[in-house]
Amino acid sequence: MLSRTRHILVRILILSVLLMSIGVAGCLQNVRKGYVPPRYADQPLPGKKAVTVPKNRERFSDTVVVKMVAKQSPLVQQFNAAQALFDEGKYIDARKLFSEVVENLAQNDSLVFETEFMIAECAISLAEYEPAAETLNTLLRNESLPTTVHERTLLRLAQLNCVQGNVEKATKLFAEFQREYPKSQFTAMANCDTIKAR
Repeated sequence: MLSRTRHILVRILILSVLLMSIGVAGCLQNVRKGYVPPRYADQPLPGKKAVTVPKNRERFSDTVVVKMVAKQSPLVQQFNAAQALFDEGKYIDARKLFSEVVENLAQNDSLVFETEFMIAECAISLAEYEPAAETLNTLLRNESLPTTVHERTLLRLAQLNCVQGNVEKATKLFAEFQREYPKSQFTAMANCDTIKAR
C-alpha cells in the first residue's frame, strides 16, 4: 500500500513539474501520434529488437499533450503583413503599413526600430534616397537602438552613400562598420564595389 501511494505521489509530482514548466516557459510541444523516428523504425540498436507501434495506439500514451497557440499582437501581425508586401515588391503599400505600425507603437518598443529601418528600406527601393538617409541617420543617433538594427542601419547608410556618390563618407562608414562588427555576416557587403556589381 505504501509503495503504491509513493508511486502515485511521484506521478503527481512529475505531472505538476511538467505543468509548471508549460506555464513558465511553454517548452512542451505537441507529440505526433504513431511517430517513430526513422532511425529507430528502420534499424534496431545493436543487440535490441526493432520498436514497432501499433497503428491504432499512440506511441506516448502516458504523455500529456498540451496544444499552445502563440497569439501575435495586431501590430506584429500588421508588421508581418507589411514585410510580406515589401517582399512582394509593393514598396509603397508596405511603407504605408509600416508607418501605421510606428504610429501605434510605444516609443520605447523594440519593434519601432525594426519598423523604422524597413521604412528606410522601402524608400531606398523606391529610389527616394534623401528620406531614406534621414531615417537611417535618425536611427543611428538613437542610443536605444538594438545592436542588430544598428549593424544593418550603419551598413545600409554606407551603401546609400555609395549610390549617392559620397564615396569618402561611405568609406568612413564602412570602416566604422568593420571596426564595430568585425565578425558580421555582412562584412563582404561593406564596400562600394558590391554596390557597383549589382
